[in-house]
Amino acid sequence: MVNNKISILISDDQSIYRAGLKQLLANRPGIGTITESINETEMIGVVRNNLPDVILIGVNYQRNDGIAALSGLFAAFPESRVVVLTSSPINESIRQMVELGALGHVTKFAGAEEIHEAVQAVYKREPYFCLECAQRFSEMISRKDPEPSQKVQVFSEREREIIRLICKELTSKEIANVLNLSKRTIEGHRSRIMNKTGAKSTAGIIIYAVEHKIYECME
Repeated sequence: MVNNKISILISDDQSIYRAGLKQLLANRPGIGTITESINETEMIGVVRNNLPDVILIGVNYQRNDGIAALSGLFAAFPESRVVVLTSSPINESIRQMVELGALGHVTKFAGAEEIHEAVQAVYKREPYFCLECAQRFSEMISRKDPEPSQKVQVFSEREREIIRLICKELTSKEIANVLNLSKRTIEGHRSRIMNKTGAKSTAGIIIYAVEHKIYECME
């Protein structure tokens, strides 16, 4: 499995934090090359030269630098797999980051094991939120009503069933097994669901489902 090791880019303006996180992850199983960047410009340059499998982006909410950095990254490299690292569990900005395409969110105080789990999940394009982040994120988006002007999409019962299973973090293969359908059929449904919701990732589908009462957070 040597050839399948996950390459990582750590982008954060604190050199001590970057060095510490790099050291913590370096000896974890399945982790390959780890590169660093100090800001958005440098991050884009590193990604352009050697696209990493997973990008860990440190965000400072007080400076509100997360949205701009992610917007620039996904504009240039829409297939990027991103884990957002923050100093606090969550605020409204993380919702925007997820809608842009970020698949994971953990705090900077998380241990190496949890960050490693996040990297592995996002590498497989699966959403990952630390427990506290997930709880507060669910509370935040369930309190927020959909925009009145937003067009309400109509989903078939099968699509709604698949959306609920996606919200339970099942993969396409697992959903196929549950519903006794082919993986290709599920992926076709998933593609249509993403088109209808405007979601760019699995996490985006989950946000849409909670906001539009298709899936209850405590279900």
